Amino acid sequence: MRCICLAILATTVGVTPVVAATQVSVQGGGIYGTLSGSDFDNIESGLGFEGQIRTALGRRITLGAGVQHQSYGVTGVDENVGVFAIFIEPRMTWPGTAAIVPYVGARGMYTRFSFNPGGTEVKATGSAFSAAVGALVAFGPGLDLDVALHYVFRVSFGNSVVNGTEQPNSDAHGTGIGVRAALSIGLGGR
Repeated sequence: MRCICLAILATTVGVTPVVAATQVSVQGGGIYGTLSGSDFDNIESGLGFEGQIRTALGRRITLGAGVQHQSYGVTGVDENVGVFAIFIEPRMTWPGTAAIVPYVGARGMYTRFSFNPGGTEVKATGSAFSAAVGALVAFGPGLDLDVALHYVFRVSFGNSVVNGTEQPNSDAHGTGIGVRAALSIGLGGR
């Protein structure tokens, strides 16, 4: 009710209404990515999933928070490296059509990798930062396909911990590329 009153008031005084506080969406989908750099020479491309919740902060700005998990193959090893991340992702949309709305975004992540070759437990934590270009493709009221290309300009893991013992000088740094497709379900539009 409060939102409707604010929208009516804004329209009455000649200001475009902003009902962003009520625009919330949830989304889930798949991701495909690679890690690059000499520290990741033996890491193959990987598949994964993500889920997030987004809220509008203004007419063109949204903020999302969520989790993602990817599994990367390792050359010559049967076990995969799992990378779990918690992230925040601000976005800015550009005027588009009724069916397609383009956006740019950035994602900051707290990351953790785990790897268990032959009963050995290897773990490390770190961070990653990416920039994204994407688009929301409308399927119906409150239902969008969210597709994006991410350039991970920095991924960094601290020293590895092997079976509980930190390994000096085992930190890893690099870059990456990711492609994401997710279904976004929400109320109040984009």
